[in-house]
Amino acid sequence: MKNNNVKKISLICVLILLILICLPACEIIKNILPIKETEKFQPYEKTYSLKEAQLLETADFRSLNSVNYSSMTNYLPISEGYLSAVNAFSETIYRAILADGVSDGFSFSPLGLYEILCIAALGSDDETALAALDGLLGMTKETRKNDFINAYKKNFFTNTQGTLQMYNAAFLTSDFTPNSSYVQELTDHYVEAFSMNFRSDESINKLLSWIDEKTGERNFLKKEDLALRNDVIAYLFSTIYFDNKWSSAFVLTNTCEDTFYGKTNKTVAFMKHSYYGTLLDYGDYVECYDYYANGLRIKYLVPKNLTDSIYELTKGKDILSCVPESPERENRYVINLSVPKFSSEYALDLTQTLSKTGLSCLFDKNRQSFNYMFSDLPAPFSTYLTSIKQKNKVTFNEDGTIIKSTTFAQIGGFKSAAPATYDVKLDQPFIYVVYDKNDLPLYVGHVDMP
Repeated sequence: MKNNNVKKISLICVLILLILICLPACEIIKNILPIKETEKFQPYEKTYSLKEAQLLETADFRSLNSVNYSSMTNYLPISEGYLSAVNAFSETIYRAILADGVSDGFSFSPLGLYEILCIAALGSDDETALAALDGLLGMTKETRKNDFINAYKKNFFTNTQGTLQMYNAAFLTSDFTPNSSYVQELTDHYVEAFSMNFRSDESINKLLSWIDEKTGERNFLKKEDLALRNDVIAYLFSTIYFDNKWSSAFVLTNTCEDTFYGKTNKTVAFMKHSYYGTLLDYGDYVECYDYYANGLRIKYLVPKNLTDSIYELTKGKDILSCVPESPERENRYVINLSVPKFSSEYALDLTQTLSKTGLSCLFDKNRQSFNYMFSDLPAPFSTYLTSIKQKNKVTFNEDGTIIKSTTFAQIGGFKSAAPATYDVKLDQPFIYVVYDKNDLPLYVGHVDMP
């Protein structure tokens, strides 16, 4: 596979997870606004004018807590148990998605889904629902709390080499009284909480503005994408923004055209660079790592032979776990890497996948799975998960890699010289996995040029 020098690459991973909680008649969200690349995201530190501040604090829209993001620097390493749990969850969901069938350009955010399910669990006191969530997530709500917070803090930074930030929020209806214990749980997990009137256009616009500012894109969602009804009682959102430079930059002058051997042999532009990194040879395929600044990595898996399929070669194998960085000589090489420039969009419905992987009870319209969010819900009152979906847009080029992911769920009621040089050319279908500073899988994708 081949040679390269890197310039800068920005990886933006914007993950939005939307959870809608409503009364029995609520419909499933049918559509999501197509993602458009617009202006570059800037970390959200909006200063409101006096008039804007007054508008924020009204009967129809008010803050329920205060999240102190300045404390994000104080964190401990995550436990081996948490790393193992997230990796096991990610592999389980990934394999389940593949079993349901995926098309060209598949992409998915395992960590984003894991995090949002952890946040969703905060709103439940139903033993059956929590047992199902704990079983799939691999740890109980109590044992994963500190690791969740430490992982979250480590993934929240901005410096000259890049940015990785997460923002979460819960928008609760003003029709009922928020459970104060639930709001405290949200605060402890760095989740902003708001009370709002879902029948007020002004309040809905503030919710949409929050999303726009966290994702760095105007009109990322519109009112019609929310499928609002009078019986909506809550939305939960989670955003991830990732923009980091490569440790070794791709140089524009190194880019050249060559053939990508996919379903059809297609001429594409390959960007190239050389660096010292980790590579593992599994006989029929190789796994190599490239590096971003700030301790972030990306892994590529590609066959050695053009006639082989990486998906068949890796079937039944754990491909999402990250190989620990070490100075072991047998895994260290000068790697000449060639990566195709590409863009893809992918929409993913996770509803059936989650139903088949232990969460079927959360979709039971006769259960009170998320009633813990409020202290005065009328009886009988059922809240249940109706859908979880994700839409992704990915772009790889010399200037950067852009990944935007939107996940939305609905709840209703009723890394000395190298001993050798290795050429790695990604000129046929391959898999890539992006890791955070905790070595957790932020994002996985399949590249299949049409």
